[in-house]
Amino acid sequence: MKRLILLASAILLCFSLAAPCAAVQTGSVRQSSWAAIEEIEKSAEAGIDAQDLGQRTSAYENAVDQMIQAVCASPDYVPGSLDRHGDFFFWETKDGRANGYAPSLRARIALAASVSSGDLYGMIGDLPYSQTGFPAPQNAISVPTSDFELITAENRDVAVVIPYSESWYFHPELCIADGAAAARSTSGTLNIYLQQDVTVDTLAEAIAENGFVLINSHGVTDYELGSDYASHANSSYICIPTDEGFTAADQQRVSGVHGYYHHAFYAGNVNGEEHYCVDGTCISSHMQSDAPNSFVWLGFCLGMVTEGLFDPLQARNVEAMIGFSEAVTTDADREYRAAFCHALTKGAAVGEAAAYMKEKVGCPDPYQTAHAPAWPVGVSSQDPYPGRDHVNEEQELLSEWELYPSYPIEITLEPAEGGTAVQRRTSVLITPAEGYTFSGWEITSGDCTAELIEDEVLDFALTGPCAVTIRFDARTPAELCFSAGPGQSAGTITGYVDDAVTLPQPSGELTADRYLYHFVGWSPTPVAECGQLESPLLAAGSKFLLSSTETELHAVYGYFVPENPEDQGQFRLVTQEPADWAGDYVLTYNSEKVLRADRQHVGQTISNPQGVISIADSGCFIDGEYLNEVSDQIVYECAPGRNGTWSLRMKDSENYLAVTSSAVLLTTVTDAAANGALWRLSWSEGAPVVKNASIANRYLQYSISSASFCTLQTQRSHLTLYVRVPGDHFYTTSPQVGPVLPCDGGENCPGNIFLDMPDKGHWSHDAIDWAIVNKVTAGTSDTTFSPKKTCTRAQIVTFLWRAAGSPEPEMAENPFADVAADKFYYKPVLWASETGITSGTGKTTFSPNDDCTRAQVVTFLWRFAGCPEPTTAANPFEDVSDGKYYAKAVVWAAENGITTGTSETAFRPNQTCTRAQIVTFLWRYIVG
Repeated sequence: MKRLILLASAILLCFSLAAPCAAVQTGSVRQSSWAAIEEIEKSAEAGIDAQDLGQRTSAYENAVDQMIQAVCASPDYVPGSLDRHGDFFFWETKDGRANGYAPSLRARIALAASVSSGDLYGMIGDLPYSQTGFPAPQNAISVPTSDFELITAENRDVAVVIPYSESWYFHPELCIADGAAAARSTSGTLNIYLQQDVTVDTLAEAIAENGFVLINSHGVTDYELGSDYASHANSSYICIPTDEGFTAADQQRVSGVHGYYHHAFYAGNVNGEEHYCVDGTCISSHMQSDAPNSFVWLGFCLGMVTEGLFDPLQARNVEAMIGFSEAVTTDADREYRAAFCHALTKGAAVGEAAAYMKEKVGCPDPYQTAHAPAWPVGVSSQDPYPGRDHVNEEQELLSEWELYPSYPIEITLEPAEGGTAVQRRTSVLITPAEGYTFSGWEITSGDCTAELIEDEVLDFALTGPCAVTIRFDARTPAELCFSAGPGQSAGTITGYVDDAVTLPQPSGELTADRYLYHFVGWSPTPVAECGQLESPLLAAGSKFLLSSTETELHAVYGYFVPENPEDQGQFRLVTQEPADWAGDYVLTYNSEKVLRADRQHVGQTISNPQGVISIADSGCFIDGEYLNEVSDQIVYECAPGRNGTWSLRMKDSENYLAVTSSAVLLTTVTDAAANGALWRLSWSEGAPVVKNASIANRYLQYSISSASFCTLQTQRSHLTLYVRVPGDHFYTTSPQVGPVLPCDGGENCPGNIFLDMPDKGHWSHDAIDWAIVNKVTAGTSDTTFSPKKTCTRAQIVTFLWRAAGSPEPEMAENPFADVAADKFYYKPVLWASETGITSGTGKTTFSPNDDCTRAQVVTFLWRFAGCPEPTTAANPFEDVSDGKYYAKAVVWAAENGITTGTSETAFRPNQTCTRAQIVTFLWRYIVG
């Protein structure tokens, strides 16, 4: 936004407008007005850095009062003609000329050293960007194919207007190259107006007779106060090098909203260049016809600060314009223009091309370090002027104006339903219909050639109309199905052979719980339980090529089977000092950052941020104190060294972790005995300490400031270590429901610790193994399980409670007088009571030591399951009457395979239940 003008400045401004020449001091020698101004400028420049635009501008602004006095005292001054607008002022001279002085414009053009740009007229051909030092944008934008009514120019010609082509910073050859590219796109004529060829009449001609116009010059407004060029300005102006064609009407003093001003005026000579300023009203009055519904690029400063340029030109049928709000740098203008023209010639509309150029270059001017950098501003019939107070705000252009089509291309489609093809200038955009693919083309008439420049874009070199046949081939439908574990699924993907589709992540919660399963990818073939991977998996999110009409992929799950049933994962957090440090470790900070061991980060790169990986990015996941799905890319093998030291080696490599003698950096070496490669491991403050054995006071840690693992001289933050748990890692595509299955009867069988364990094959063997592993019950002694011993009611309820996960009861008061709080069955009984599994044997008794009957056990289990209704009315047992409290429970248990009775027709409901029977009932219900 323009900065506010202080009240004091406003008061001074009003005074200066009222009496601009009141304090004129007349000297003995009177100069012409411009000679006086130039002399004052030279004096003001003394002692400043003449190459500093800000210093030069300030120097000129500070001398404006002196300049006004000198102008009013000049012999060529027309008395009463001076109008001051801030630090800008108009005056007339007796030769009929209108004059204007703008400090910032004078400062800008004074910096423009004149150097020859060569024969610019000879550069009109196929001028490549590589010869100009500025590369064209490489990524063409996607061109929409919507059917909106195109707004196009009425002819194919392109004009480039460069009044000051000798000034190095205008880069005229680049502007010509952009115009030439546009003209090639339209097959139109490129018209170039350079230097003294640019008059008010030829400028008007360029706008009136060309569909696309690029202008590159200086610009100004008729108001200036600090960085404010807008609040009291009447118009915006473009500089041209001559007043040839000027009329008296052009330079007439006219009344505006903010005082008197002129539509054309002389701005002085700097470095041998004349500068005349014309606004839109002046240009439009010299146009011999309306513009051909054209687009104009205003590549100069302050072109969009007021409506003074575009309003009169829009009235003459200019459809769209883009210019700048402030003093734009020439580097920014050339980048904006190049990106804009590139997008426009590739088929984008003005609005789309403007968005593309802002994405590529930035918004506002990225080269401008002043407090008011330039913003690209556009107007069109679809984009009203944003207003002076809003030109320094980002603007989204909507204009659908496009470069006009080239010669027509007659398009035939074979087959007609195979797709669509749309001509966009010299290109044909091909879109196959669903089920078809673009297969080729043939030019059937006309003198032209075509080249496939993108997958489905044909670029034509046209000299006239032509005809082309576009061919499509039908595609073969394909279907990709997925097989996932219980509770998870992935929808079928339909497409066509040769399509590349993205593989999904299975959705839903995996209900298989025998092990801690973790989805790791997809496989074309099933993987048996306890299997290993024979080929790389297909990761979720990766691309998969449909190569046949029907394909099925199987979800692969990894899991770890520990040797110790109490362990739950592949690596366990080290929470106390081990008796022996030897083993495989994952070195982490806070269980978040991990030191890499993937052999790609060796040497001192191991001590850089690239040597760090997060737990999430490593593919691991944490479950409590356990780390699972650990790959060797983060595993270090700790092995004994000499004199109580240890080496840390990247798993399955020859790279040992070491520390340099120079400072904090870690490195890797290939010799475990090398200096700095041995470590002392100890335990302090409940955490491991890793100190180098060779270099004093070097502790292995993670540095937050450097985002890397390194060594520090003091112990600041402890490492967190995970050690590998003995066991085996497997994969399967058939994860199993239920806790860990029992053994095969061999020496590792959990129940073999008991002398009275039934043999493998006995109906209770697997159930007893399951009960031991899952801590449902232990033995009756260190060597006996007592499978035939009867169970009490307290034991039965305790077994159920443990199988449910040992939940805490919520009951505040104990209703049973015979259940003491210090008994092992206290919590189980309260839990069973509050969940409706049992109501006791009386209002205040549970009878915990009574033997439990088979009927009671099955009823407890049925209630534990939620009292499900049996799905069959058939009762297989003659000794179970329909009216008994346990009738539904027994029928439900029989139809679900939980019990088969003591014979085909007998259940024996009143027979006491043995320990073997109760764990078998539970195992059959839970494991299935």
